[in-house]
Amino acid sequence: MIISSFFKKYDDNEFLYCTNTRRKLTYGEFFDLSSRVASIFAETGISSNDRIFFSTDNSIELYLAWTATIILGADIVLIDPNYSNDLINSIYKKLKPTLFITDKKKFSLCKVITPGDLSQMISLYSPYKGPSNTLSDVISFTSGTESLPKGVVRNISSYFDNAVKFSSEIGIDIPCKNILSTFSGYYLGGFYNSFIIPIVNGWKITIIPNFYPNLVVKFWSVVKENHVDTLWLVPSIINLLNTFALRNKQTQNLSSIVKHVLCGTSPLLLDSRVKFKENFGLNIMENYSLSETLFISSQRHKDRDHSVGNLMSYVDMDNNLSKISVRTPYLLTKYINLSGNDISYKKKSLFDTGDLGEIVYRKLSIIGREKDLIIRGGVNISPKYIEEILATSSIDEIAVIGAPDIISGEKIICYYVSKFNFDKELKLLSKSKLNRIFRPEKFIRLDAFPKTSSGKILKTKLKNFYK
Repeated sequence: MIISSFFKKYDDNEFLYCTNTRRKLTYGEFFDLSSRVASIFAETGISSNDRIFFSTDNSIELYLAWTATIILGADIVLIDPNYSNDLINSIYKKLKPTLFITDKKKFSLCKVITPGDLSQMISLYSPYKGPSNTLSDVISFTSGTESLPKGVVRNISSYFDNAVKFSSEIGIDIPCKNILSTFSGYYLGGFYNSFIIPIVNGWKITIIPNFYPNLVVKFWSVVKENHVDTLWLVPSIINLLNTFALRNKQTQNLSSIVKHVLCGTSPLLLDSRVKFKENFGLNIMENYSLSETLFISSQRHKDRDHSVGNLMSYVDMDNNLSKISVRTPYLLTKYINLSGNDISYKKKSLFDTGDLGEIVYRKLSIIGREKDLIIRGGVNISPKYIEEILATSSIDEIAVIGAPDIISGEKIICYYVSKFNFDKELKLLSKSKLNRIFRPEKFIRLDAFPKTSSGKILKTKLKNFYK
């Protein structure tokens, strides 16, 4: 069994600590409890190739249930609790799970077990002793910003193999590090970045149920109190931490505590990186990955440039006219379509990421999404370029989109998040820093941006605010 080797290797190391319950487990203690949860699942009829839905916040019980599912060789399906009932029902009809692990007991289509139920039942069961020769698949869903989400299917062995290679290449394969679980458990980053990668390296995971905006107030206290030395953040969290520090004049140098800060899921603005260094004394190692490909590139510890780092050794890239297409042994095996036929992929197939980028000596910089490209007067304009220029300490977040225009084809609209109106300031900055064709025609202030569960700005929904 692929997962058991890591738990045997790090048997006595501390594995989990939950900030809410104050409960802690070693690798050995955790695996014993996971085997008992596997017995619970087996009694409910779960066996290899069955599917279990997961839609719950981070907790020890969630991690136990994931591991139990892998022990049994069943499939893990990650479900965003923010999905509508209709969408969840559509996913159910397509995948037909045997069990649903969720905080919500109201789901009549299959058996439901809550994390609280598992906590009460574990002591009544012995460790699972049955066969476990089948390797689980993991199914996560794309954000579905323009259509129904698609299920991304990949075998669990690929996650473990990629985690080992990625960690080794960027130099984070150091046992006994302590990472904070900033990704939601129902999101692939919660499963892969904050669970599988720590396991293969023998790290401790400090569990917070979820990263919610109010946590910003005490975020660094949680880090210091729990001796967290590794953070994996997304741009939206970095922006929140920067904004709070500047508004409350709470800058501090945390470089003696935090040794690694990784960032991914969407491009990070240069201004955000610079502010984070100024506010907290911490450098960011940015990486680039998709749920379909896993890691494509990453910065290393000593990198200080603004890029997403060097291509991983196992990645081949076709950089044709700035469109990023890659070949990787960790490509998804299948897309599950909720409204049509599924699409299968072969290893080493060329995969179009939908992103635009530049590569020099295997170092990759992201320009933006191909679908976000603005074509104005026949000129291709990168929204990210404008966002980089206009990002200032006065605003929290910024997003630039194109809107239809009869004369030029598309006009440029700039949205920003702030408590105050900075339209005049942004217009002046635009006039002084940008060529006329790159200047936004309108600035729109919002209280918050619509986002996916992974923190990506939903630019398609931003267009609804423009009249």
